[in-house]
Amino acid sequence: MWQIFFSIIAFLGIMFVFKFLFPFLAPFFLGLFFALVFDLPLSYLEGRGWSRNICSLVLVIASFLSFPVIIIFVLIGLWQELQGFPGLGQLECWSKFVEPLPLFSLQLNQMNFTGLLVMIFRWALAIPDLLLIWFLTAICTYFLCRDKDFFTRLIVQRLLCNHKSKFFQLYHKTTGALWHLLRVQFLFMTITTIMSVIFFVLLEVPYGLLLGLLVGTFDILPILGPGLIYLALSLFYIWSRKFAQGIAILFAYLILLTVRQWSEPSLISNKLGLHPLFALLGVYMGFKIWGLFGAILGPIILVFIKTFTEIFELA
Repeated sequence: MWQIFFSIIAFLGIMFVFKFLFPFLAPFFLGLFFALVFDLPLSYLEGRGWSRNICSLVLVIASFLSFPVIIIFVLIGLWQELQGFPGLGQLECWSKFVEPLPLFSLQLNQMNFTGLLVMIFRWALAIPDLLLIWFLTAICTYFLCRDKDFFTRLIVQRLLCNHKSKFFQLYHKTTGALWHLLRVQFLFMTITTIMSVIFFVLLEVPYGLLLGLLVGTFDILPILGPGLIYLALSLFYIWSRKFAQGIAILFAYLILLTVRQWSEPSLISNKLGLHPLFALLGVYMGFKIWGLFGAILGPIILVFIKTFTEIFELA
């Protein structure tokens, strides 16, 4: 019984420690995360005779420069597509209809001027911090990838002889769990995109391909991600008096949600060695404690605790 109590306390303790320290050590935590992700391809290339130093530099530069560029092009393309969205004219008519009402007029004026200025000001202030964090994360990732052997020796030298092999087992199982979670998330994003595009095309939703890609991108947000797009579309069509399409979009979302909820626990637990219930519990508790980061970190912490207790004979 004490093993369960130890696992719960360890899970909550690790999660809250990461959540508390993340604002102060965000570049180092993110750098460690990307270093663990990049370790597998770098180790493969190093085994083929490539220089780990050069491969680390090329991989980090390519990854950290290409990602912001891709995001910018996607946002520009999305904005250009939305300019021709047929529903925008109806939204303008709706805003003109509610403007004469005193309460709505006051709220719209406040939102248009004060709220918009505050939002733009906050985003403008956040840009330098985000760029600094991104730059420091890239540097941390590069050094952790390049000097993996140095940091490994630094840790191993401080362990007892009978604990060195156990440390490597713990490391390989934890990084393996991280890679598996990333593959599962990419698989879910692909399935969500394909199913959404099919649904939107069959239901004759304008820009079905674009909306399907947007839903697949939002799938990285647990629970709420795809639902935001589906529910917004459904409410829009119901408000436009196209009740059949609005209800059909709701049913499509229920089908997508059922497929995900049915397959997610088994896919996550398949390689992690966790029962589907524990895997789902780790995702849910992590999400409730720390949002998206917690949903990714939760199952990894469970694998770490499970492996730790098995290797060091605490379970």
